[in-house]
Amino acid sequence: MRIGVFGRIFGKRDGKGGGPEAFVGAFGKHPAWNDHIEDIGLDTQRLVEAKRSLYVDGIGGNIDAGVWDKLEDHARLEGFGHLFLWSQDDECLIGRMWSSSDGKGRTKYPMMVVAHLRHASRAALASTVQSLLAAETACRSTSERAAVIEAVSTARDRIRASLGGASEARASLHLEPPQSLDGILQSDVMGPNLAGVERVIYQIERDMGAYLRDSGSESGSSRLKSINLRPQHLRVPACMSDSWESIEAWQAFMLDLLDELCPLLVIRRDGVPWVDLIVGAPGPGELFCLRAGLSAVPAATEVPYTIDAALAARVREWIATKRAPAVRS
Repeated sequence: MRIGVFGRIFGKRDGKGGGPEAFVGAFGKHPAWNDHIEDIGLDTQRLVEAKRSLYVDGIGGNIDAGVWDKLEDHARLEGFGHLFLWSQDDECLIGRMWSSSDGKGRTKYPMMVVAHLRHASRAALASTVQSLLAAETACRSTSERAAVIEAVSTARDRIRASLGGASEARASLHLEPPQSLDGILQSDVMGPNLAGVERVIYQIERDMGAYLRDSGSESGSSRLKSINLRPQHLRVPACMSDSWESIEAWQAFMLDLLDELCPLLVIRRDGVPWVDLIVGAPGPGELFCLRAGLSAVPAATEVPYTIDAALAARVREWIATKRAPAVRS
């Protein structure tokens, strides 16, 4: 029922199924080029869409509008250093962006290396992160175009080698979630009695009703105030120090609530205690978070929402089903 709608948000599918696949592209700024990098490896529509949505429209839109420059110094975060996972159904993009410059020394835009994976296992996703970080190191250490192109090619080959055969393919990331959400549910930053979880779910139900699972059913109809497929942003505590672990945990949290065809972008900035979540097609407004601190964009857990008894009971029931079972001796 929502394939057409969500397909228009995330773009047409590049493949027709089959075994796991991986492609790697790069774009942005690097000292080997005097302006934006000539596209490297953008061989799928998903990668082309990533450049347009995240880099040209998203980052470029915020730079052109000067919105980050208008922030007070304490609210503005300098530069870039982000890891992200952008997923929909059985496909995902994993990307790394970092502060860089072109050959003329202009530093407003980052460089980005992005992998597009289909039918990949969770283990392959984690391996992809390491390959992208290695590509970043290689790109930072050279001023030669050929070395940059080689770094992207090496990352692609390493990621493809990690995928395994068709027998390891997954029909959907929903079918292979992380083992549990205990990293979130046991975190002190979620507050006493997991009040932070209540506030996060309150904001999800308030702002993302059209993206929720079964939002048109009797149980969900009271939460769906309008059919609104505009993109929505939510900031949450990271709950764990490792960037990829926090990204996976919050992806699993959201996938349990969202329609399985909903595009979900999960972003973790280096050295900060939060994760940014975006559903729908991100635009400049949603990607403002990339350089906005907590005083400009607070976490949902810090907003003193009034939680009614029905929502609190529903959250407690949901938490009970998500906790990892105790290990018996």
